[in-house]
Amino acid sequence: MNKFFIHIIFFTVLLFASTLVEAATPNWTVDNPAQYEHTLTITAVLNIDGHMADEAGDKVGAFIDGICMGVASPSNNLTEEDWHLVNLYVRSSQVSGKTITFKLYDASMDAEFDAINTMIFVADAMIGSDEPYLITTNRNPTAITPLSFTIMEGRSEGTKVGAFAASDPDGAADFVFTLVAGEGDDDNASFTITEDSVLKTAVVFDYQVRKLYSIYVKANDGKGGELEAAVVVNIIPDPDNFTALNYISPNNDGKNDLWTIRNVEVYKDYTISIFNDAGHQIYNTTGYQNDWDGTYQGKELPIGVYYFLAKSPEGKKFTGTITLNR
Repeated sequence: MNKFFIHIIFFTVLLFASTLVEAATPNWTVDNPAQYEHTLTITAVLNIDGHMADEAGDKVGAFIDGICMGVASPSNNLTEEDWHLVNLYVRSSQVSGKTITFKLYDASMDAEFDAINTMIFVADAMIGSDEPYLITTNRNPTAITPLSFTIMEGRSEGTKVGAFAASDPDGAADFVFTLVAGEGDDDNASFTITEDSVLKTAVVFDYQVRKLYSIYVKANDGKGGELEAAVVVNIIPDPDNFTALNYISPNNDGKNDLWTIRNVEVYKDYTISIFNDAGHQIYNTTGYQNDWDGTYQGKELPIGVYYFLAKSPEGKKFTGTITLNR
């Protein structure tokens, strides 16, 4: 290989290396900081595309009217969560009113990002001294869905109730849903959420005991964006669990005076028929109200065993006996 090509290769490598250096360090500088009369001090932490900035090469730039008015990198000072603090000084000759925008640079990715934050400049103020101000590229989820589920009573523990989803203005995300403390968390212990966002039962529900449960759920987009919401779970009766009183004693003592069907409202479309032991129909109605008192045409029926038939419009049937005693 002749010297000419060696020189060409050498200068090509040198140019490429120079390009990498320039790309790795954005040209964010404040021209002559001493010319500005006022400073806004911001103690912050940086969330760059889902991770907290911790490299000396990471940067945040503060801009007013498109001009860099402050730049800083993570320090060795840590928060309680072991996040690296950034001490950012923003300059301005105006006392207040100007909008500050931020840009973030990730050294490991060699990429710049626009932060979602904006702030109004206030001369000689201090932001984040009590709790670090979060400068981030990531927006919080905007909605958790659904906020209401329905499950039938009597299902075993571990039964699937439904699956959660969330909306994110930054696009698709791998959401993680968890049950957390908050207003509406009364029944968190009655449910679990799996890694694939499925809500499952942790107990067996009885419609007659309770019809409504409340839980509190948090969605995390995996990049630091979170949203919490109260969710309700409605318990509905099992229509196949037809249970009716098999004994009545209509003597006005307030106990078993009427023949009752459990969750009778579920069977409002059913036709209810009652027969004596000879097969004669002595009662028939649709939309039963738990009000049969052991009479026929206003007269008391004799004690004995009677038979009922509950039939839906579709032809589903339930049958059983009623022992009448006085």
